[in-house]
Amino acid sequence: MATRSPLLTGLLHPLSLLMLPFSVFAGLISAWWLLPVGVLIWAVMVFAVARNPSLRIAHQMQSREPLAQRFQKWFDRIERSQVSIFNSLASAPPPVRRALQPVQDETRRLSDEAYALCRRMTTLENYRLVRQSQGDLETELRDLNDITERTEDAQTREEYEASRLALQRRIEKLKLVSTQLDRVEAQLVGLSKRWRA
Repeated sequence: MATRSPLLTGLLHPLSLLMLPFSVFAGLISAWWLLPVGVLIWAVMVFAVARNPSLRIAHQMQSREPLAQRFQKWFDRIERSQVSIFNSLASAPPPVRRALQPVQDETRRLSDEAYALCRRMTTLENYRLVRQSQGDLETELRDLNDITERTEDAQTREEYEASRLALQRRIEKLKLVSTQLDRVEAQLVGLSKRWRA
């Protein structure tokens, strides 16, 4: 379930909801100059809530689309580590927080890049799963090899040979995709282990 954006949260914050009508009322009833001052204070309140880092990180995490199951568990670990670093720095004294702000920024950037990579690889993983669900290609290739060897008609043999080559290319492409997915998963595993250390 997606959370509200930080801006919407700021607009719907109870104090913001009270401040705007109060500003308008004060400006209309008491003094006209209170209206712009009240609206300005209301805008600052909304802006302050919308810029809250914890709201922003929570919104970003919940607005992300799910990944392939193969990558989701590793990315979840990376994300939990990012939140742990964020929480540790949020409770640190201001000088320490300022000194370690580049670490937090780099952690966020790394987490975003890992998510982008996982999104791209999710497409490949879905392709691999669909191809694998269509049957055992290796068995199909062996069957085509057997049929090709038994066929005596030259034209029929050529057609079987063309089918066999096309199937072999599909198998090679699927192996390349699987290798690439394995490499990405290994990188995610290593990254999640290093962050938890």
